[in-house]
Amino acid sequence: YSFCLDTFQWSQIKPLGQVPTPRSAAPIVTSQDGSSLFILGGYSKQSDDKGTVHTDVYALTEDETNWQCRQVKISGAKPEQRCGSSLHCSLNTCVLFGGVADY
Repeated sequence: YSFCLDTFQWSQIKPLGQVPTPRSAAPIVTSQDGSSLFILGGYSKQSDDKGTVHTDVYALTEDETNWQCRQVKISGAKPEQRCGSSLHCSLNTCVLFGGVADY
């Protein structure tokens, strides 16, 4: 869903492309130029069994008519699995802090 800060109205969005599975506790940040949102990891649970802590990254971008979503290829040493963390970006660097790994 998208919330308009001018009209205070919700609207449902249906992004095209590679959309992440539904999840909770996934931090979202904007790119430096504000053109994209990045969704990092999160937690999902399909049944009563143990859930999944994700380490993937997705980019969500809006063009004139649609939202586009794609999985981002990442490299380097990944942080340990966690969800519910905080993420703050300054210029081209993001810092991930905290979270839980209750699995």
